[in-house]
Amino acid sequence: MSQQRTISSGFGATTTAREAIGKLRLDGKTAIVTGGYAGIGVETTRVLAAAGAQVIVPARDLAKARKAVGELANVSIEPMDLAAPPTIDAFAKWFGDRPLHLLINNAGIMAAPFSRDARGLESQLAVNHVGHFQLFTRLLPALRRAQGARVVALSSRGHVPSAFDFDDPNFEGRPYDKMVAYGQSKTANVLFAVEVDRRHQGDGIRAFALHPGAILETELAQL
Repeated sequence: MSQQRTISSGFGATTTAREAIGKLRLDGKTAIVTGGYAGIGVETTRVLAAAGAQVIVPARDLAKARKAVGELANVSIEPMDLAAPPTIDAFAKWFGDRPLHLLINNAGIMAAPFSRDARGLESQLAVNHVGHFQLFTRLLPALRRAQGARVVALSSRGHVPSAFDFDDPNFEGRPYDKMVAYGQSKTANVLFAVEVDRRHQGDGIRAFALHPGAILETELAQL
């Protein structure tokens, strides 16, 4: 079995998003950043927009999104809730047939108390992976039209101790552990990126998973 190898980027823990993007311009490109109005998503939105990209931020909390990024040039906000499948379909229908160059699956929840969505899925799996998977599949035609798109899955090194339990992903027969559930959802993010990259390179789509570093000072965790 082939193994992935670490690629040195030359960047480190103190590198800012603006430093990472450097002089790259994204004029004429369209980006979608889920959760682009909180935590590290805000800075992602700011930097992409400043580089010229048209950034669309799907938001569950429209008021919060408008307060965080509503005044930024090149940024628009549209309603969507990753835990509510009809809103994902509605968002993709609204996006239509234009090309999508960059899909950043940034939104997520961490260490959430046990709950299920309307389909019976454990909440962290539903939001962190399944909602993003649905969004990707609905936007796949738009990604193909870009003829050189990128999909980025925000995972975590928290996936390391938590394999994906294909027999009981929704904790129906095992005790619920909020960090195990979180880690499983992050493993799903990694597996998603690897498989998207394998399947869709021929469509001009490359996919990547990343560990964003320590994020406990953001609003992600519900400890």
